[in-house]
Amino acid sequence: LLSLQQFLTADEPKSWFGRSIQFANALVTGNFAATYDSPAPGVTTMWAGTLGLLLDYIRQGFPGDLALFLATVPFDPLDPSILPLIRLPAVLVATGTALLTFTWGRQILGRNTALLAALLLALDPFLLALTRILGHDGLVTLFMWLSLLAFLRATLIGPKTDRTMLVISGLLGGLAFLTKYPALFLGAFIAVILLVFHWRRHQTWWGTLRTWTIEILLWSVAAGAVFVFLWPAMWVDPVGRVLAIANDALRASGSAHPKGSFFFGQPVADPGTSFYLIVSLFKTTPVVLLGVLLSLITLFAGWRKGYHAGPWFKATVIFILFSVLFWAVVTVGGKKQDRYILPAFPSLAALAAIGYMYLPRI
Repeated sequence: LLSLQQFLTADEPKSWFGRSIQFANALVTGNFAATYDSPAPGVTTMWAGTLGLLLDYIRQGFPGDLALFLATVPFDPLDPSILPLIRLPAVLVATGTALLTFTWGRQILGRNTALLAALLLALDPFLLALTRILGHDGLVTLFMWLSLLAFLRATLIGPKTDRTMLVISGLLGGLAFLTKYPALFLGAFIAVILLVFHWRRHQTWWGTLRTWTIEILLWSVAAGAVFVFLWPAMWVDPVGRVLAIANDALRASGSAHPKGSFFFGQPVADPGTSFYLIVSLFKTTPVVLLGVLLSLITLFAGWRKGYHAGPWFKATVIFILFSVLFWAVVTVGGKKQDRYILPAFPSLAALAAIGYMYLPRI
């Protein structure tokens, strides 16, 4: 919450703040098709900016017609006094994420481990930086992490899936999809992990497929409902919007960033397969990095001593798989920026907490 007005990133005024003004105006005037501006799609980012605009409208004492107010908001250059307000929603989501990491994580990881994971997440400098601005990388990371954590809470505690938590995971997954399309990885990951869980429980393909189909439909319907409900452009042209996102995802996965990248002192189109590994080493704190290494030792030692039935052990495996597979997915794409790897960082924080707290016990 501190000093939110003291800096400005390049994307905020012309991209996300400008889009937020357009999004808010489209809501006020009923021009729902205009709530689409980018296949990113960045919808939750524009909602965050819209909430900030409404807060500024209230702060100024409701100065006349809202549509007229939106038409006169300065954004290039941007009025510095509005910066804390348009950034506040993302800051509050980040704060809530830390609290939910402890609340949902304590039954999976244990109270002290969940507390340490929440603290590492709250104090992660890379995540802090990208949740103190109006942008979509911080928000997609938070929603993906909460969806994954809710999914683990639904599946790792008790003999049966907690379908209420599964629906909550789907709702959060829908928010992630609304934010940035790489979150589609989350849906595929959860579908595969859920299939493995049920196969291990049922031991028959019929029982596995029947239960898996019901539960993945619950998750998907919840995600889809949020995706449609919170994006009015989907009410007007759902097929067109989905195709636009799919086409942009295919384009981004096969081509380099139009502006290129700067890597090891050289301008390059595609910085290559080592890019995100090196970025992660630079962006991860030594505390988290050491903890991740300890978690790998903990996993091996726990497997040898028969701890593999515990929820913390299964969660450790899933956090490792999520981090590695997400790294592989963004590495395959030609368009690379350091912030694109951010969704893997909450899992790294959780792994670090597991390493510090469980290794001494094994």
